[in-house]
Amino acid sequence: MSGGSLRAWVQASRAPFFVATMIPLGLGGAVSYSMGEWRLERWLLVLLASFLVHLATNLANDYFDYFEGVDDGDSIGGSRVIQEGKIAPEQIKAVIVALYVIALVCGVWIVWLSKVWGLAALMFFSFASSFFYTAPPIKYGYYGLGEVFVGINMGPVMVAGTNAALAGSFSSKAFWVSVPIGIMVALILYYQSLSDIDEDRAVGKMTLAVRLGKPTAIWGVRAFMAASIMSIVALVQYGFLKPLALVSIVTVFQSLKIDAMIRSTEDWKELHDKGSGSGLNSTELLAETPIRIRLIKTYPGPNIQNCFNNLAQHDCRLFVSSMFRPSMFRPILDERRLVEGLCWIWFRDLEGFSVATPFFRFHNPLA
Repeated sequence: MSGGSLRAWVQASRAPFFVATMIPLGLGGAVSYSMGEWRLERWLLVLLASFLVHLATNLANDYFDYFEGVDDGDSIGGSRVIQEGKIAPEQIKAVIVALYVIALVCGVWIVWLSKVWGLAALMFFSFASSFFYTAPPIKYGYYGLGEVFVGINMGPVMVAGTNAALAGSFSSKAFWVSVPIGIMVALILYYQSLSDIDEDRAVGKMTLAVRLGKPTAIWGVRAFMAASIMSIVALVQYGFLKPLALVSIVTVFQSLKIDAMIRSTEDWKELHDKGSGSGLNSTELLAETPIRIRLIKTYPGPNIQNCFNNLAQHDCRLFVSSMFRPSMFRPILDERRLVEGLCWIWFRDLEGFSVATPFFRFHNPLA
């Protein structure tokens, strides 16, 4: 077994899910900009450190699950690069160590620049959550706590932490507006575990879905979906979001569609690739929404600084997010592709706005 080809490492990275990191970092940056505290170089440093930890988490998950036998046999969880003989465990381990070391250096630098010493505690919590998800002796992912820690890290920790790194202090607004994101990212993890309920139970990995069991586990999906919508309603009620945010309630129709799909599926292993006949896999189906968002390759469009200038000019009020189809990365090669996603950015001015990220431009679906 060799050290692995580039294609194998891309498979191991599970890059399509990096959007779950990009979105809370973008929200944290937008909140900071609205406070007049935007620092591009520091945000890029936070972005780099976060992506490194996310990648290390994915690799560590594969590495430790391999020795537990979790992804063997008929299991379809993880990237399976070790099981398929594409990358040796020793190579995975070496890269994990390197990624955490580089992320640590970035983290120390961020704390030093921001002078927010409390960030050190958040970073330690994030590291521990990342590593001990499947690593012994804690491996909390085996005890049904994965969704809890993923929601906390991808929501409040990343949004409030990014805001603090840029603004030099913590903000209650950054914390509260991160709640819907945390819930939705937790839903991604929960849904992905449904197809492996039997295999996880067999090796003693008692995920939340395993603890609930079939068919009761569908109520977990319902709870996460309901919580995400109710959290948005609550944020509007308490003035953290404008009433326009309530438009996101239309996603309840997609929630009903997903619910019906799960109920009609006898073998839940099929949920991983459900919808192949219509061109959607499970993650894509979760992300589909009646409103289409057109993604256009920005190169040679505006740079990152201009992206956030646009954010500030339009007075960002809501950033509800988290589930994108894996095919969202294809516009880099095919800028005509339409992608549907549960990632909306609402602004006070709804007349034809466009906001660019480093790779994509989002066009107002209502214009």
